[in-house]
Amino acid sequence: MKRPTLLVAFPAVLVGLALAVLSVLTFPSGGAAEEFEATHCFGGTFTAFQGSQELKPLVAYTQNGIIRSPNKLFNNAAAHCNGVVRGSAGDPARENYGFCKLVDADGDIIVTGGHGTGMKVKLRFLEGTGKWKGITGDNESEVVIAAKSAVPDSFHGCAQWKGKYEVKK
Repeated sequence: MKRPTLLVAFPAVLVGLALAVLSVLTFPSGGAAEEFEATHCFGGTFTAFQGSQELKPLVAYTQNGIIRSPNKLFNNAAAHCNGVVRGSAGDPARENYGFCKLVDADGDIIVTGGHGTGMKVKLRFLEGTGKWKGITGDNESEVVIAAKSAVPDSFHGCAQWKGKYEVKK
């Protein structure tokens, strides 16, 4: 006896639907937000805006560093940052405003920017090139190591990064 076409096609449709659902659950889409952690170690120099004892310290800084992360896309990326800081390192009300350019192993670039108080800064992913084109998200950067400076008007340290990013294609 010949089975109706609908009954023959129905199991194939169910298998196809099951495979589609399984692939969505198993393989994250290119646009899914991904959590990451990283350590950013850096060194840099600063220049004072003014030397008044009556005002909080106000300095411009430039720093260079490297990022280490279990996330292979971020691991070994170079970082160059510029910004301004108002207040002393131990002051919880210290203000920090800055921008960074991150360059990964392929030469693709991410630009971040943000501000914070104390030793924490919230950095937003602003734009990117190559594989990072369309990046959004942010990370919280907290200085966890601040070494004694090697030369006057310099600084060295490491910050712990925790955040999420998404690359929209």
